[in-house]
Amino acid sequence: IYYTPKSKGFLCRPRYNVMRHIQKNNLGLITCRQCSVSQWQHAAITQFITESSFISNRTREINYLFPLYLYRPAEGEKKVDTKLFGSDDIFAGREKVENIAPAFRAFIDKKYNKKPTPEQILAYIYAILHDQKYRDLYQEFLKYDFPRIPFPATTQQFLELANLGQRIIDAHLLKNKNITDKYVGKTTSRTITKINYNSELKRLYINNDNYFKDITPEVYNFHIGSYKVLEKYLQARKKRGETIFEPNQPATPASTLNANEISHISSIANAIEITQQAMLEISEKTNEYNIYNSA
Repeated sequence: IYYTPKSKGFLCRPRYNVMRHIQKNNLGLITCRQCSVSQWQHAAITQFITESSFISNRTREINYLFPLYLYRPAEGEKKVDTKLFGSDDIFAGREKVENIAPAFRAFIDKKYNKKPTPEQILAYIYAILHDQKYRDLYQEFLKYDFPRIPFPATTQQFLELANLGQRIIDAHLLKNKNITDKYVGKTTSRTITKINYNSELKRLYINNDNYFKDITPEVYNFHIGSYKVLEKYLQARKKRGETIFEPNQPATPASTLNANEISHISSIANAIEITQQAMLEISEKTNEYNIYNSA
């Protein structure tokens, strides 16, 4: 996308005051304030600017992005809103500062008698948001307000859950290099003509002959927000146009997957598998720590 801070220009509402921070070396937590579906599954992570329907295109589920760090505005740029920080100049000569309210920073430092890094705090929050017990227990609350996060009694418990949350963050950012190739091409055609899932054979077909293997029903049905992740990816590419023209190359249907996309789909499936295993371990930990009763 051509990204510009000009409102009602190439983009109608670029939200530059938020997204400018994500153009740097940063992470952003994505979630929504309201949920209109029966199961809350509305948390994601990004390194990039996003639009409002990244999590869901349902009207009530427009998503918000929370940068981990705030960056000093460049000369001439609009100043960062510092009301939460109680200071006119939160940067004090620094290029970036953590996007954590001082009152919360004081609370967590005191609770654990140490100063967790911003990355550890984000990873812990991400772990809780991926705990199925949390989602079930607070399902009704999550329908109409932002998630609220409980904190465990001990530093060890906090760090163990943060480590599991970091595992999911790394998976969602596709940082895992040990990827199993799941694509089976019985013919040379990589064009998506019909997306079909066979649960018995654990195959996700892109046409009559070619498919991705070892896709369990749990992986295929895994949702983030309103979307089945793998199905959404394939549907978007199936609908992306009629024909691609490249210099000195024969015209190909736009719904044809290239080699990078084939590999990317295997990476997504692998990331979902890692996520599901980590979610099980998170639930075991939160049950063991009785976190929702003792926090």
